[in-house]
Amino acid sequence: MRRWAIFGLIGPFVGFWVFVGLGGGFQSHAVQSSLIVLPFAMVAGFVPAMVTATFDRLFERRGVQQLGRLVTIALVGYGAAYLLMLENLFETTPLISFEYRWGLIGAVPAVICSWLNKPSIYSTQPE
Repeated sequence: MRRWAIFGLIGPFVGFWVFVGLGGGFQSHAVQSSLIVLPFAMVAGFVPAMVTATFDRLFERRGVQQLGRLVTIALVGYGAAYLLMLENLFETTPLISFEYRWGLIGAVPAVICSWLNKPSIYSTQPE
C-alpha cells in the first residue's frame, strides 16, 4: 500500500517540477502560477504514476535487483509520460510538439519513487 501512496502523491509532484525545469521555469508570478497549475499536474500525472507503480511491483516480485529495477522503471516512466500525448498522433496540428526530452517528466519521478520504495533491510513483513 505504501508503494501506491508514494507513486500517486510524490510522482506527479516531482513530474510537475521536472516539467517546470524543462520548460525554462516561471518567468513571473512563480507562486501563483505553480498553485494554479499544480492541481492539473497532479491529476494528469496520476495515471502514468500508477502505471509505473504497477510495473515497479511486478519487477520487485520477479526479483529484479535494485539497479536493474531503477533502469527498467525509468524506461517505463519515460514511456508512460507519453500516455497523455497519444491524442497528438491523430491531430492535424498537434497542440504540443513531440520532443524526446518530455519523457523525462515520467522517468525522473519513476526512479525517485522506486528508490524511495526500496525494501528496508529491517522489514520482515511483505507489502
